[in-house]
Amino acid sequence: MANDSNKPCYCGSGKKYKACCRISDLDKMRSNVLPLQTKPHDGAVSKAIKWLEERHPKAWRNAFNNLHQEVLSPEELNKMARLDAQTLGAIEINLTEFLLAQGEIEINGNSVCICDYLIGPSGPTLTQGQRDWLQQLGQRSLRLYVATEVVKGQGMTLCDVLGAEAPPIKVLERSGSQNLSPGTYLGCRVMRVDQHFELSGATYGFSILAGESVIQALKHVAHETTDIPERVQEQSLVLIEDWLQQYIAPPRMPEIFDKSSGEQMLMITDQYRVLDRTKLESLLTNCAELEGNPSQGWSRSKKWPDGQTRPNMQINPDFASSVVEVFYVIQSHADAGRPWFEHLTQSSVSFSRRGIVNPTALLSQPKSISHPLNTKKIINTKATVKKSSAKKPQPPNNSFSAMQLSAEDNLALAQAMTDLIRRTYTNWADEPIPSLDNKTPRQASKTRAGLERVKGLLRTYEANERRQATDQGRPEISFAFLWDALGLERDNLKN
Repeated sequence: MANDSNKPCYCGSGKKYKACCRISDLDKMRSNVLPLQTKPHDGAVSKAIKWLEERHPKAWRNAFNNLHQEVLSPEELNKMARLDAQTLGAIEINLTEFLLAQGEIEINGNSVCICDYLIGPSGPTLTQGQRDWLQQLGQRSLRLYVATEVVKGQGMTLCDVLGAEAPPIKVLERSGSQNLSPGTYLGCRVMRVDQHFELSGATYGFSILAGESVIQALKHVAHETTDIPERVQEQSLVLIEDWLQQYIAPPRMPEIFDKSSGEQMLMITDQYRVLDRTKLESLLTNCAELEGNPSQGWSRSKKWPDGQTRPNMQINPDFASSVVEVFYVIQSHADAGRPWFEHLTQSSVSFSRRGIVNPTALLSQPKSISHPLNTKKIINTKATVKKSSAKKPQPPNNSFSAMQLSAEDNLALAQAMTDLIRRTYTNWADEPIPSLDNKTPRQASKTRAGLERVKGLLRTYEANERRQATDQGRPEISFAFLWDALGLERDNLKN
């Protein structure tokens, strides 16, 4: 990585990156924010880097090398060296800012803080605005936030992941907000500029799945380290290490567990052939333990140790195909549910097969179904799928993009999924949620900080559903009932 600037520039000019787009890329760290007018601190970062490269080239290179070796193994460094120049340029921008803010450099045999050295009497000639910016850069710690609201082209609202009661921060950000979605985890420094906040320039983005593992690592550091400066340094390095791993290692898919039982979550579907539809409908409709009807299906619920009542079985009829499917999310429910269901339905059905899918494996596949609970509804649409031209290859993984549903089928599918989501989220407002510091949404909503986090969750659900509905070519499912459950006014802007 020390010689990455000597690689050909990604723009295709034929020049080396350091002699072409490098400085402009560094300047762009500060050009992505609102408003557009020149600010007193403009040029602080590029001036500091140029001065270090000219006055202390060897010490500056050594500082980079030491950082690389601290966060990556030799094998990982070799993998990084094979990345394209543009990606390496983005990595250099982030690591450069970390060094300017928190790094050390050896000057005349002594290790000194780079930030303090730059703004000290021996540093470069800086305007007061540039000096203040570099000083603030050293004072503002690199922290992990979750984006709870995004207004594209304008900015975002960020909530400190480790500070449950920290007030939300509205940040002006023009470029970065264009492709950001609510629920995204973002490692960054939040800087005050006049009467508003901006990002310092370097950002470390994490997906929702990757973010969860980063949070646990940050909490571990906080638990093990009592010295505050040491904790800040170690947590910053954790953010950098995990961010870099996204470039050089395949994503680590976590095991998914049912929070109510602690069991691994699976997608278990028992399929039965319907022998007597009239008898089956009567038995299911008149069963006191079931809720539902023939058109929407039935669900069976149980009371859990935490006092909440949740579904543990979903019965989905497809009478047109003489099939009924019973769906479970954990093995113990399936093992107890099958004899119960077969005793209830007597001779009206005949067992065909059981299918089990691990959602961890499903999530690791491209274009796989994102909501495990929706799989049973997908199976039920097979009889109504219209086949496309035989010459056109079909996508793998049973994705919705492989299905060509009629308008009537699309509406039926959307209604079935809406009913399922409503059942799944029946007690959402009063269930403890880890990302809300194990408070219920209703409890968290009582404070300003908690309310913004609750709204962020709802916006995340809606953004994910909007994206999936578009990808799958189906109507979007509304989560308005969750806003209503808490008496919250729903956002008018779509993120």
